[in-house]
Amino acid sequence: MEKYYSLHNLVTIKSDVGLPIPNYFSCPPVPKPDLTVRQCNFDHDVPRSSKKKRKDYSVWQEEGTLFIDYESLDLKISLSNLEGDTEIQVSDGFVTRSKKHLNTLVGLIIQLKLLEKNCTFLHSGCLTYDGGAILIPAMGSTGKTFTTLSLIDGKKRLFMSDDLSIISNGGDVYSYPGKIGTGPYVLENNAVPELSVKPLFSSKLARIPLISLIFGKFPWLYKSKNLEMPVHLTTDKSTCSYLFLIVGGSENKAFPISTSHAIVQSMNQHLDTHNLLGSFILNYYAYFFGYDLVQKIEQMREILISGLSSTQCFEIKSNELSSYPTIVLQTIAEN
Repeated sequence: MEKYYSLHNLVTIKSDVGLPIPNYFSCPPVPKPDLTVRQCNFDHDVPRSSKKKRKDYSVWQEEGTLFIDYESLDLKISLSNLEGDTEIQVSDGFVTRSKKHLNTLVGLIIQLKLLEKNCTFLHSGCLTYDGGAILIPAMGSTGKTFTTLSLIDGKKRLFMSDDLSIISNGGDVYSYPGKIGTGPYVLENNAVPELSVKPLFSSKLARIPLISLIFGKFPWLYKSKNLEMPVHLTTDKSTCSYLFLIVGGSENKAFPISTSHAIVQSMNQHLDTHNLLGSFILNYYAYFFGYDLVQKIEQMREILISGLSSTQCFEIKSNELSSYPTIVLQTIAEN
């Protein structure tokens, strides 16, 4: 069944394949989506001499379209018109057996489409505060989700994102409210009890190094809750007022940092999990058609330099997860 999505009227998507895009962005049909994903039967009679054979798949280009074919496995995908109305076509086998590669590709193409609108994804938690927004970038599994959810009060502090925020070059920040995996840690939010999580057993196990290592390899073992944020706790748009990087340390407080340093560190952690060079399919397209992915990373930097120019930036230097929300609020009150 076809589904349509509109990300704040910045990027529109049509797909008959299930994609990891929040249902929050579901919308009526749009005439010319920026990205179309179609599941179909491939019927291309291409001479073997036209294909570049790798050990496990063949790759070739034909009339502006990239094709990748795992011939013995019925895993086929094509990508075309990256600088226009982009289309991805996938075989049934690719959807069922290589969905991770498809999801990665779609996420990166959405990022490229945002860049065309002078916006960018940023791997960060985000919530509103007193007419502005707090961004919380951090390396994965270091407290971003815990801090974001703990700070929400349903009044002045509303949810915008747990994993990806959208930043414009004008300083606007847009929500991206996907489902939230809370992990094995206790989270108490007295202001909004439905956000509280008390996985007492897995929380104790997670403190044991060997068990924690197993949890890291198999995260489905410990996800105590898979939250979809209630609409009344969510807002669409705000402006960037504060940024708190979680870096760890023994000082148990936040320290001011320059905007330039905050941007470097924010990009470093973003590219760890959402690297524009992280899809071999997209990399092949760039290689065959001269699409400059490196320049797109520079464009992301320029958008953040402009968009965060009026943002107060801090580093949280603490290893006490439970103290992060208090540190954020105290730092804002003092500044």
